[in-house]
Amino acid sequence: MTTTTTTTTTATAAAAGNNVIAQMNIGLLPGVPPVESSLLIADRMQDKICRFLAIVPRGPDYLWGLRRVDATYAHDGRTISEPTLVVWVNAPADLVRGLARIVCAVASQDCVAVRWPDGSGELIGPRADQWGEFDPAMFIRY
Repeated sequence: MTTTTTTTTTATAAAAGNNVIAQMNIGLLPGVPPVESSLLIADRMQDKICRFLAIVPRGPDYLWGLRRVDATYAHDGRTISEPTLVVWVNAPADLVRGLARIVCAVASQDCVAVRWPDGSGELIGPRADQWGEFDPAMFIRY
């Protein structure tokens, strides 16, 4: 997986409680073949996701940050390049899973890859089963 970084980071102070620091990979081109307007579509999708994340409470209990990368991966025998948001979230695991489901709806994505602190991960979303198992080698870390 090749990554070229354009960093956009937002973060606040330390968190507590039953929180985990999870990471998510969120594609920005849902079902869109690469075309000249792909970057404009990706920019709009990033804007939608950031507007959603902006309403998620942040503070000492829930934190998040993000950066944008260009990801290259294989799916259904094709090589796909897609602008991707790499998001870290410090929150309870159930909230992280809920955020992933909502982000799928906001971003019109089949699924979001979530990596847990122990290195395990899962694909969460309405069509996660179409993408196979979580592959840690393909995951882009924050």
